[in-house]
Amino acid sequence: ILIHVGNFCGDTALGFRSEVEGCILLGGRVGILEGQQAIINSRQALGRFLIALNEDKEFLLRLRSDLT
Repeated sequence: ILIHVGNFCGDTALGFRSEVEGCILLGGRVGILEGQQAIINSRQALGRFLIALNEDKEFLLRLRSDLT
């Protein structure tokens, strides 16, 4: 499982766009892109995550599955 930037994690069987195959997308909020619910500010969130890993600080990783 990879953690990477991306915006879309929709159900492709329903015609939605997806940039993941079991990966984790980090983001600042949920919004709408190209008419589809999406992860917003992914690049910035991943940057903050990588800084937290390099600084060896505790951090909270909140996994959300309510994007359906």
